[in-house]
Amino acid sequence: MSRALSFFSTGNVNVHNPMSIYKSEEYPVHAAAEGGSIHLVRWLLEDRKCSLYTGGGGGQRVPVKTAEGLTCLAIAAYFGHEDIMRHLVHNHGAKVTEITETAVLVR
Repeated sequence: MSRALSFFSTGNVNVHNPMSIYKSEEYPVHAAAEGGSIHLVRWLLEDRKCSLYTGGGGGQRVPVKTAEGLTCLAIAAYFGHEDIMRHLVHNHGAKVTEITETAVLVR
């Protein structure tokens, strides 16, 4: 976590946009969920106000996804990070129905 904060403090990281150097176009919150850092996920969502959703037509919430179509919740599920999954569902309104990749659920 301290390494991530140190890197962020350089001003070279925009936590609200996809990391463009990666083909997957994942956002920093996706990377934090993959890495299993609940502290980093909380910091990104609560302190830095990163969003798990974009506004869709008709007032719908559309989950922010990677180029592969994975949500933050799906990534946490795939890597077995139950604490992150629980946090996303209970504190940020993530829904299990957002996990559309069956490979994530069959693991």
